[in-house]
Amino acid sequence: MRGGLPPVYAKLVHHKALLREVGAQAAKGGPEPGSVAWAVLDCSRPVAATLRPLPPAARCLVLQVSPARDCVYACLVGRGSLGPNAGAEHGGADPRDVPPAAAKATKGPAHGAPAASAGAASAHNVGVSGPAPVVWKHELGPGHWERVVALKRGLAAWKEVVARFLTRSGDELGADGDAYLGGASVAAALGDPRNPAAAPTVPTAAAEAAVPSAVAKQAGPAAPAEGSGDQDDAAALAAAEAAAVAAAAQAEREAERAARMAALAQGAASAVDASCGAAWAADEPEHQLLSLCAEMDALLGPVLGGAPLAAALDDLAMMNRQNGGDLVLLVDHQLLDLPLELLGPLRRRGLRPVARDFSAHVLCGRYAWADPAWDAASRSDPREGTGAAGTDPASGSELPNAAVAPNSKVVFVADPRKEDSGPPPAVLASAARAAKAEGAAVGASPQQLPPQPPPSSHARLSALELLRGPLSAASAGGPAGSWTGVGGDERICSTGEWQALLRGVDRAAGGGFVFLGPGPVLAHLPPTKLAGLDARGCRLVVLVDRADTEGSSRRRAKEASSGARRPQDALLERPVETAALFTLAGCGSVVANQWQSSFHANNALALNVFEGLAGPRKLELGRALARATHAQGPAGHEEDDKARQAAAAAVAAASAAAQDDKKKGGGGDKAKAIGHKGGGDEDAAAAAAAEAAALAVEAAAFALPDRSAKARAMYNPVLYGLPTVELGGGAGKVKGGGGVGAPPPAKPAAKGKKK
Repeated sequence: MRGGLPPVYAKLVHHKALLREVGAQAAKGGPEPGSVAWAVLDCSRPVAATLRPLPPAARCLVLQVSPARDCVYACLVGRGSLGPNAGAEHGGADPRDVPPAAAKATKGPAHGAPAASAGAASAHNVGVSGPAPVVWKHELGPGHWERVVALKRGLAAWKEVVARFLTRSGDELGADGDAYLGGASVAAALGDPRNPAAAPTVPTAAAEAAVPSAVAKQAGPAAPAEGSGDQDDAAALAAAEAAAVAAAAQAEREAERAARMAALAQGAASAVDASCGAAWAADEPEHQLLSLCAEMDALLGPVLGGAPLAAALDDLAMMNRQNGGDLVLLVDHQLLDLPLELLGPLRRRGLRPVARDFSAHVLCGRYAWADPAWDAASRSDPREGTGAAGTDPASGSELPNAAVAPNSKVVFVADPRKEDSGPPPAVLASAARAAKAEGAAVGASPQQLPPQPPPSSHARLSALELLRGPLSAASAGGPAGSWTGVGGDERICSTGEWQALLRGVDRAAGGGFVFLGPGPVLAHLPPTKLAGLDARGCRLVVLVDRADTEGSSRRRAKEASSGARRPQDALLERPVETAALFTLAGCGSVVANQWQSSFHANNALALNVFEGLAGPRKLELGRALARATHAQGPAGHEEDDKARQAAAAAVAAASAAAQDDKKKGGGGDKAKAIGHKGGGDEDAAAAAAAEAAALAVEAAAFALPDRSAKARAMYNPVLYGLPTVELGGGAGKVKGGGGVGAPPPAKPAAKGKKK
């Protein structure tokens, strides 16, 4: 360790300024044995053991750039993927652990790429079974990596643009400024197929298969037996004529359907174009982000386009639509600052990653910190065990799928300098005047209209009001009711208090840390004071930051110009570096924004994430974040769940009806073939019902949302770490902050002065 910085350490932090901020550890060439950073970067655990904390149906998508930067390796793995029975259709694992396409894809070398298959992992095989790993090598052409670097520079410049834009106009735009209105959506703006989340839908063919079709039975009538007479000849002729008429009617219906689909598509496209144009006129940064995403698709989309990997992703998407499979990204540090959740091959499949992390060992270490007993057991050589997937080979016991953070052990810091007082009065007054003028436009004069409150799109709560209000309301099961911490309306939280709050969470019991307020969180807590801190008790960290007021932005600029804020501090305040520092401090799962946010988006994020964690559903953190960042909000997430279930039930019913009809019609019903009285009416009614079902499906496929989140809001929050963390315990009274309840558990070293 003292001879030089370990490569994995440099790869995790990958920044000279960050290396310096690890203090004595960096000065000595790396973290000392027994330190928190040493535990974070520990690679001594067997490789196969690193996948054991994953839920049975989850998959890790690993993206690794080669040292020469001439190719990118992509690998899809799950729990038990490195076992000798990996990919066996009945290897003792959960059936969902065996994607059939992935199992077939890895039986030989990847087509279209240099041989790179699951066989490369045979040296690490263990005594557990699971999904077959899929490995794909994508070669980069000349100048390809230079374009990736240019894309990263463009994204960095865009982050500065969106920061200035939202600081200046975020409150003026209101909550509607974070959404497309009138039919547009991110998927439509990027040209994705419509409604991928609701698939599998019921296509016309499936609907018709569920109907006893006289056409199919009349198309090929049996030849009349010899000597059957004129009656049989007449019946055969009538059947042939009926088949011809039915075929013509079917062709006419198909032509009408094609024209109807084209009209729906054209109408939807026109509405989307109009909505996008209106949104981009007022929000140029959104348009720029979508352009950057299109460039990212062109550069990195083909990495996930190899046939074996595409087949495995298709299987995972099907599992995901059935509320089963989740995706975790393990990404090379050179790609971590890209919004890979927006990558086309994932987006078009409706695969929204629930989490990302720096490496498999770091991901596994996060769970090990929460369960030392499991940590000790997982260090045994898994090749000596014989347990099934999902069990600990050292003990044979079932592995838990989640680490619990007791709600009563969560601590917070809210608006440390009290810089957020809600929307400026001028914005609210302007919004009220606009609403009054809009009312006058429909018939009444402004003098006749009563005074109106500002529109809900512009009104919002400050960070402190959000904490003391909706997040603490006992009637809504507000989790913040039992949190302990410091609010800026009481005093400025000193560095000693920050450190005491993070260190004070008991490691054995677990807990969490929440920050609500303007600016990056590390603009309030110096990075040097977080580096090397032991915060392993914080299994859950939620940073609702990166929204600025004019005052908070001016304060940081003044600190930078006066020398009070060092240049390297600004580098360490960036999103990836912030997540790395909290990870090096031992925090379990970190939710953070990737770029600047609006206060409206941050308020919605905090409310919806904790409603999912502490509400009736008691969701795991990854699912709660996915629900909170759904395009149509939490309600849309639930509607998607219902649509998936209804579509799956409809497909199953159609298939069952078709099979039943096939059995009944196997012998060929002569009376039905010649249009027996009653049979034709039944078929006509069934055909009409099928046509109505097809029309409903078409209309649903082209239905436009009234409101859909913009990409800069929907894909901003990400989760580093375990997606399976749960929030335990109930609500109580807010402790600390604003003089309400008890003070923080540890006294600060030196109180800050109230601003």
